[in-house]
Amino acid sequence: MSITKYLLIIILLLPQVTQAIYRVYSGNIGDKKVELYIGGFFEEDPSFFILNNEDYSIHSMGIPKINDNKYMFENYTYDAFDNEDSLTIQNLNLIGNQKKSEDDILLGTSAKFGDVKLEKKFEYNIAQPFYEDEKN
Repeated sequence: MSITKYLLIIILLLPQVTQAIYRVYSGNIGDKKVELYIGGFFEEDPSFFILNNEDYSIHSMGIPKINDNKYMFENYTYDAFDNEDSLTIQNLNLIGNQKKSEDDILLGTSAKFGDVKLEKKFEYNIAQPFYEDEKN
């Protein structure tokens, strides 16, 4: 793993290790190889970063619009040349309090590059047992 990836994981993991969700997905957006880093306090405050494996540039994808369990990113920058794209991810679930999420593969579409397929490489969820006790 390159130094850039280690730095990105450290930046995402250190501030909020106690009550958060972190996931790393790797795969293709069209013919581009990318990694998607997700971190935040469950569905309340997620942060999305994309790492372009061609030039190793890291870009924030901004705040998505959420509609019918689809995350839509409009006009995010995906490379060092400030090229923009719009991306829709269809089956992402950021609900917390689960030991393992069900979305091992993310599917979606890109306005510029076509089909999106990202496979989960890393996941860290906080499963807090006291919430389970309150439900019973």
